[in-house]
Amino acid sequence: MDRQVKYHSELMHIIDKNVRTSQNPYASPRKLIPIVGAIGKFQYDLLRDESNCDEVNRLIVGLDSNQVNFKTVLSKVDIKSKTKFTEMTVGYKGNDEIVQTSPDIQLANGNVIQDTYRMRYSQSGRLIYIEGACKLLRVA
Repeated sequence: MDRQVKYHSELMHIIDKNVRTSQNPYASPRKLIPIVGAIGKFQYDLLRDESNCDEVNRLIVGLDSNQVNFKTVLSKVDIKSKTKFTEMTVGYKGNDEIVQTSPDIQLANGNVIQDTYRMRYSQSGRLIYIEGACKLLRVA
């Protein structure tokens, strides 16, 4: 029995070593691109400056991680859309619960999105949390 365990252990070590060091012959050199109409979800805590998003949102926006801060997200927005994006998110002055960007937001990667936000306010009326959905309208 010990011989079988030793053989199994050595075999698993060889397989593990080969898997870690070998290239996947089926791997695509292209990035995964979400399809038009795909919807990603995210949450942003303004007090902590922390945003968490799902994988679809990460791919649409072109983020390196699913957990980022506002500065990182803003860096992924095209220069022409930065002011509109900021005014509709952290700079929002209304008291609406649901806010939708219109007509669209151009991202630095060329994708065009439309966001829908559910705004959460403190008792004093200060914006503290955003839950959102990011819909891909056009792929670069």
